[in-house]
Formats: sequence, C-alpha cells, structure tokens
Amino acid sequence: MKLPKGTLQKVAHRFVSRLRKELTHEEFEAMRVANSAEASSRFCHSHDYCDADMIMFEAIEEVAGISAVTGRSDYIKSDYTKNRNIAWALASKIIAENTNQEVE
Repeated sequence: MKLPKGTLQKVAHRFVSRLRKELTHEEFEAMRVANSAEASSRFCHSHDYCDADMIMFEAIEEVAGISAVTGRSDYIKSDYTKNRNIAWALASKIIAENTNQEVE
C-alpha cells in the first residue's frame, strides 16, 4: 500500500527532526555540505554519522504505524521500500533546503 503524499511528507519531516537530534549541529552541517557536493542523489552522508536507516524506520513507524520489523514480508519487499525511498527523497530536499517544519 502506497502511503498518501501527506503522510510521506510527515515521515520526511519526522526523519529530519530525529536526525537533527541524533547529530550535533556541526555534524548536521557537515552532512549537508557533503550531500551538496555528492554527484549522486542516491547517497546521503547522514550514514557517516549514524544509522540513518534505523532513524527512517522509526519515523515511518511513528507517523504511519508501519514497522519494518513486524510487517508482512511481502509488504517489506515492495511497498515498504517504495514508501521509504519516497520519504527519503523528500527528506533529502528538506535537508538541502535546510528547512524542517515538522507537521504533527
């Protein structure tokens, strides 16, 4: 099941909020600079400082109530990955623009 765009935007904002809490200000800014210099948009330098996948998993579970751990395996293989990738792309834009207005 593809999550609605509004839900995915909330996931992206939650991810960035959690990432800001996990990283120091200096690490977050260094990540932003490294991301802007990265040739491929498929890479995010948040992984240089933390397990960003776990932070994304937690954001999806908190916002959408879907767990990567306890979900159905067919969902994990398809829809979960698609939703995660969309949320990741949205979060990357938030990080690049240095804006985050988390919506509850």
